Amino acid sequence: MEPDSHEEKTEGELFQSQAINVDFESEKEAEELGIDSVLDTDESLLVDDVYKLDISVFIAETETPEADDETNSGLKKVTSTPKLYQALLPIYQTFCRKKNQDTLLKVFYGLIPQSCELLNCNDFQVANLIMIQLPDFLVGHYNTVIQHQKHGESSTGITCDKPSELNSAECGPLAYIGGYIISKLTQINKKRGNINEQIQALLQTGPANSFIANRTRGGLTLPSGDLINILEAAELAFRDEINRSEEIIRNIPTDTIYNAVVENPKVKSLWENIVMSRSLALDQNAVDGFVEAIKSRIIEENLYAQETNSGLKKVTSMPKLYQALLPIYQTFCRKKNQDTLLKVFYGLIPQSCELLNCNDFQVANLIMIQLPDFLVGHYNTVIQHQKHGESSTGITCDKPSELNSAECGPLAYIGGYIISKLTQINKKRGNINEQIQALLQTGPANSFIANRTRGGLTLPSGDLINILEAAELAFRDEINRSEEIIRNIPTDTIYNAVVENPKVKSLWENIVMSRSIQPSSTTPKLCLENVLKLFLKVQSFSYAKDYISKYQIKEKQGKNKALRNELKRKT
Repeated sequence: MEPDSHEEKTEGELFQSQAINVDFESEKEAEELGIDSVLDTDESLLVDDVYKLDISVFIAETETPEADDETNSGLKKVTSTPKLYQALLPIYQTFCRKKNQDTLLKVFYGLIPQSCELLNCNDFQVANLIMIQLPDFLVGHYNTVIQHQKHGESSTGITCDKPSELNSAECGPLAYIGGYIISKLTQINKKRGNINEQIQALLQTGPANSFIANRTRGGLTLPSGDLINILEAAELAFRDEINRSEEIIRNIPTDTIYNAVVENPKVKSLWENIVMSRSLALDQNAVDGFVEAIKSRIIEENLYAQETNSGLKKVTSMPKLYQALLPIYQTFCRKKNQDTLLKVFYGLIPQSCELLNCNDFQVANLIMIQLPDFLVGHYNTVIQHQKHGESSTGITCDKPSELNSAECGPLAYIGGYIISKLTQINKKRGNINEQIQALLQTGPANSFIANRTRGGLTLPSGDLINILEAAELAFRDEINRSEEIIRNIPTDTIYNAVVENPKVKSLWENIVMSRSIQPSSTTPKLCLENVLKLFLKVQSFSYAKDYISKYQIKEKQGKNKALRNELKRKT
């Protein structure tokens, strides 16, 4: 089952993009880093409020002063019917996405023959007077909503709170800029002949990012989640300062913005995380420990002459050894290629005496040839601790309370698939209930969906994505309770946990209320139930498929028994 529709729509029809120019010192520098000079980001001002449509207001405003008294009397008797709303809504929503007034008029005028039925009016001339003016009201309504949104207001004129975070479409470009900053700082430090530890901390590879992957040619480091969050705080502070005045800012107060960001407690905490994360990588103390452990092991084995053992005791690790090992270790952390590690490492052998402060090449060589195993072992230990929620010091960390930025795109993609699937089911039944329409409200632009959809997916709202995130975390929590193979995933248990979650209840009420739907006692949770059960079905299928794929790979490598027999044996 493929979570996409085959409607023939191009991405250009669904999304508009704007360019953000990145000021590099030279085009050659950008070429060396593998960075394009232009970043594409999806522009979307559409939120739930855009799709709210009150037809009765339009009807009341279409009285024609030039018409005769009989016509005006007929106009006063005209009332809007639910059929008119149902007919206009898909036309209006299509216009909100495509911004094409010609298409709006072309589709709308197909409704003219039904004017009397749609307006509960027996006089076709009177009904037609109203119908021909409705397109202007639809376009005007859309423009009013967009104008309010630009000024931070809803269509009712109520000022909205400023967003406390960036939308998902802006995270990709922000990560891209973060990667550029790391690359730039690294280049500067290399020219000076040193790379300080905080730069090394920044260089730790973060989660995969589809935006960077689609645009870089390999010259960017993936920034960590903490660095992206720091840049997000800086971006929000920048926007806040810029938007204080409607006048043109001739001198942007960068010092004021900088001080506000640096003094932000959240930013301080995030930066401490980045610096402290160096303990999970490689430092001078770790290298010193490797050398001492190798010395102790060789002496305990007592395989060499007393003279050699005496020479080993005098060996000490030099800072030059750490500086030589660090880039080799970092490359291994990124590429996970032990052959490349050995190939580069053995280039250091001729410098053994200098790196270990030892005059005996044979003694120095005994230590050097064992260092690669310690580097790989150190990396594996760190990864093992991270898998069990611990730091390399053995301190247990809290479980993540949210998904990382790389997982938000696929989650939004699944959300778009769920909406499309539920809409198809309702269309076949001949009705689309209001809660499905509420789900169909376009959410913020998402680069992951834009890169993969063929036009058939709806962009899910932020509230729906947050509901699916809660469901995903509950799913993982249940799956990870036991290390044994799960033959029957307890979807009912997961479903009940999510439905009873106060946050999910609140988010679902937001979705329903955004369509001005009055919650009923019988049907409010029916649509939510369908959403969650379809989501759990998709995730259960993915989990099973992923497990089988891993087993098949393992089976080919080790020629193990059949999967069915293995499952019986383990359970």
